[in-house]
Amino acid sequence: MKGFLITCNGYEKQCIKEAYNLLNEYADQIYGQEKKPDESDSEGSDVDNLEKQIDSMKKKSKEKRFQVVESGATNCIFIRTSSVDPERMVYKILEDAKKEKILKSRHIQRILPIKGVCRADIEGISKLASTLTKPFFDPNFDGPGEPTSAEVSDTGKCTKEPVGRSYCVVFKQRNSNLIKRDDVIGEMHKVILSHSADNSVNLSSPDYVIIVEVIRSKCLMSVVKSYFEFKKYNLHEIVMPSDSKMQKETETMANVIETDVSPADIVDTTNTSESNKGDTSFEETK
Repeated sequence: MKGFLITCNGYEKQCIKEAYNLLNEYADQIYGQEKKPDESDSEGSDVDNLEKQIDSMKKKSKEKRFQVVESGATNCIFIRTSSVDPERMVYKILEDAKKEKILKSRHIQRILPIKGVCRADIEGISKLASTLTKPFFDPNFDGPGEPTSAEVSDTGKCTKEPVGRSYCVVFKQRNSNLIKRDDVIGEMHKVILSHSADNSVNLSSPDYVIIVEVIRSKCLMSVVKSYFEFKKYNLHEIVMPSDSKMQKETETMANVIETDVSPADIVDTTNTSESNKGDTSFEETK
C-alpha cells in the first residue's frame, strides 16, 4: 500500500477535503484528469441493471485515484493511492509552495509520501526497508528508480566511480509500544550498510531521509529528499516568510525573558514550533 500521511491540528474533515482538492489538482497537472468508468448500458432487465450498477459501484470504489483509510491516530490522515507516485506528487507540491509562497491549504500541516506499509515489527520493517532503500543506496542496483551513487551523463553512462550516499532516519511512533526506537534505528543502519559500506549518516544535510512512521500495529515508510530544505515537509513552515519566523522567535524569547526563566529554558521554548512537535529524528532521544 502506498499513499500520503497528512497531519493536522484538529478539523480532520476539513483537512480531508483540502487534501482531496490539493492532490487532485496536482494529479491532474502531472498525470492528466482522472478517467471515469464507462456507464453501464441501460438495456436489459431490471435485475440485470441492478447487478450492473452494483458491479459498477464496486469498480468505481476500486478505481478511485485517492481514498481515505482509517489511520488509527488522531490528527493523522492516510490517503491511499494506486495510480500515482506519492514522492513525485509531494515533491512538486512542496517545490511550488517554496517558490510561490502561497498556502493552498489552511488545515494541512505536514504531508508525507508513503511508499510502503508493513507490520510494526523488526522483521517486517527490515524487509520493507531493504526493498525501498535499494534504489537509493545500492550502487549496483539495476532497475527502475532514482540513480544512486553514480553520476550519469546525458548518454546514460556513469561519469564517476560509485560513492556512498548520506542518510538520516526520522522515526515517529503513535498509539503503539510494540517496538523500540533504538531497535528500529539499529536495523535501518544494518539495511543501509548492507547496500554499500560507503553509505554514511548525516544528521544536518543528508542526501536522503528515511521516514519511519509507526501507527498502532502498522509501519509506514518512505525515502525522501530535501527533507530539511522543505521544513520537514510542513506546508505552513515553507510558505512562512523568514522575517515572520524571526519575529515569532523574538516574541517567544521576550515572553520567556519576562517570566524570569533561565537561559536554558529559553532555548527549549523557542524550539517548540508546530513543525517540530512530536518529531523524533535520528539525533534525538526521547
